[in-house]
Amino acid sequence: EINEELSQESSRLQRLQEQRARLAEVESLRQAQETILNQARGLQQSLAAQRRLTENLGNALEKTRRNWNDRQKQMTAKEAEYNAQAELLARAPEVESRYRAWEQTRADLAGWEERAQTFYRLEQRREAHNNAIRTEGALLQQEQASLRAQAAQAEKLHQDLPNLQAQHLQAKNSLAEAEEQIRQRSAHQETLTQERERHTWLDAENRQLKTVMDELKQRIDAFSALDAAVCPLCGQPLSEAHRETTLEDLQTQGKTMGDQWRNNRAEMDSLASRIKELEAQIKQLAPAEQERLRLAALASSLAERSETASKAWAEWLAGGAKRLREVESLLEAESYAAEARSSLSETLAELTQLGYLPAAHEAMRQEERQGRVAEQEWHTLQKSEETRKGLQTLLDTLRPEQARLQAEMDEQESAYASAVADLQALESQAPNLQEAERAFLDLKERENRLHQEVGMAQQLVQVLESRRGQKKGYEAEREEMARQVGQYQKLERAFGKDGVPALLIEQALPQIEERANELLDNLSNGAMSVRFVTQAEYKDKKREDLKETLDIRISDPAGTRDYEMFSGGEAFRVNFAIRLALSEVLARRTGARLQTLVIDEGFGSQDAEGVQRLVEAINTVRRDFAKILVITHLDTLKDAFPNRIEVEKTPLGSRVQVI
Repeated sequence: EINEELSQESSRLQRLQEQRARLAEVESLRQAQETILNQARGLQQSLAAQRRLTENLGNALEKTRRNWNDRQKQMTAKEAEYNAQAELLARAPEVESRYRAWEQTRADLAGWEERAQTFYRLEQRREAHNNAIRTEGALLQQEQASLRAQAAQAEKLHQDLPNLQAQHLQAKNSLAEAEEQIRQRSAHQETLTQERERHTWLDAENRQLKTVMDELKQRIDAFSALDAAVCPLCGQPLSEAHRETTLEDLQTQGKTMGDQWRNNRAEMDSLASRIKELEAQIKQLAPAEQERLRLAALASSLAERSETASKAWAEWLAGGAKRLREVESLLEAESYAAEARSSLSETLAELTQLGYLPAAHEAMRQEERQGRVAEQEWHTLQKSEETRKGLQTLLDTLRPEQARLQAEMDEQESAYASAVADLQALESQAPNLQEAERAFLDLKERENRLHQEVGMAQQLVQVLESRRGQKKGYEAEREEMARQVGQYQKLERAFGKDGVPALLIEQALPQIEERANELLDNLSNGAMSVRFVTQAEYKDKKREDLKETLDIRISDPAGTRDYEMFSGGEAFRVNFAIRLALSEVLARRTGARLQTLVIDEGFGSQDAEGVQRLVEAINTVRRDFAKILVITHLDTLKDAFPNRIEVEKTPLGSRVQVI
């Protein structure tokens, strides 16, 4: 990549020169356009000044027009007011007559207002009495409805009382039956526990009897087949009479234990049947507890409901029934709220005596409102002469002022028209400032972009110097890496499968092979041997080299065969010899000594001669180990070793015996 970049040096220098030339050309155009823009801006400022002058003259003219209009409106209003005052003075007698009539109407309205206040006060009192009567009646009706509901509820409870008492008696009887079932279930449960314990005890005793009888049978069989002259039990000389007596004793013990076992078995069968029967009875009685709880709650609820019904009926007869009759009597005769009814009668009498008519009162009020115009005209008439003189003085002042404003407005209109003509002339000669600014900005943008392009081209030229330095550094680094790669390739070969590990294997395999063949010679009586092969030919016969491998070749009198072609016993001997040889070589290499050898099973695949060979091999290597453990289920090997640990399973658990 660096070489590719350095090859572009001449094209980059040429690009830099071209960009600098274009930049100089654009800078010249930008300076010329800037001069044109400044001239346009000067003309634009003159045009703006003329616009401001024209606008100021227009504003002054508009202000003068508004003042003239305001004065004109004021003069028109004052002239109309002056004429109205003159007309009012001409109607003075009529205005005074209407004013006196309105004063009389207002006096009559005051009397109606006083009677209206009394009327409304009495109306409020009448409504208060009516509300009191309605409220007390509503309370009595509510009480009546409540008492009738209580009566219906008490009657219903009274009618249901015999039925509740009968249900309570039935619930108590059912509760007694459920409690009796619970007592029976507890008794059955206790009996079931005892008989289960008895069954478990008999089962354990029978398992022990079975174990002892099996041992006794083995001793009887062994004793019956024995032809020796010495008793295997006591070590004394064995005569025919002694043998028959001993055999008879053993058979008697076996018969006694067998009878006991059969008696236990019969009792266990009887107990099993009884247990099933008790379990069925307990299961059948299981719902009794839940039924007792339900019946107890039901009996308590029915007793409480019966007591509540009796008490409610007695309370109703003692108080509620009497009060219901009283309330119904008051409502029927409408004899409640006596004080309010009396006060209502008095208030109605006062309203009749007052004689207030709302319609007549409202008609008088309308007549008074319509006559208020006469009051205003009368007050205006009192000030009319003085007001007319003031209006005349004001009109004499406003007329000269209006003439002055008219002259000023004519002068301002002439000046404004002249300014508008000058502005139009300047606008027709003004250049397009926006186009000049847009052309200047375009050139300025091109100039800035070319500055950036010149800087980038210059940077691309300058970076070539640093690339030359980087190239030298990378070349030196590449040479160092090539040297290290050569060293690592040597290490890779040394630690690969053809290197140090292969050497170690080639050194160790002869030792393992020698030791394995020594052990295998003892195990097979010299019939078997092993050989380790580390190189083999490829399937491709054209290749002259050999592939690395690790094959185990096993030989016996029938020839050399693969490991899979040997029997289980033969394979175990080979495994035993190679593993033991490998362990010894590894221990020797680490400077340690093997202390323990464990052989777990493995003898079941051997025939009698094979087992004997394995025992001899173990005895051969026993001097090399502090401890050898052999785990087996074969009884024939018990006497092959001086010490043993026997583990025996019994009905009560495993039993360990050191012999």
